[in-house]
Amino acid sequence: MSTNDSALDLLAAPDCALFLDFDGTLVDIAARPDQVIVLPEMLAALAALQERLGGRVAVVSGRPV
Repeated sequence: MSTNDSALDLLAAPDCALFLDFDGTLVDIAARPDQVIVLPEMLAALAALQERLGGRVAVVSGRPV
């Protein structure tokens, strides 16, 4: 079993969730939100994680709402 599989197995516990930082981590930092480029591969990876974890995935940002 690979390290990635072990981490996903740990996250599969019903009381675990995955919180991912958006700006500067999942995507490059941009001056304005409308300048951010999200690659299709990133969206596919997030969708796969969400499915694998039963929806327990959150993307967070420090930008004002």
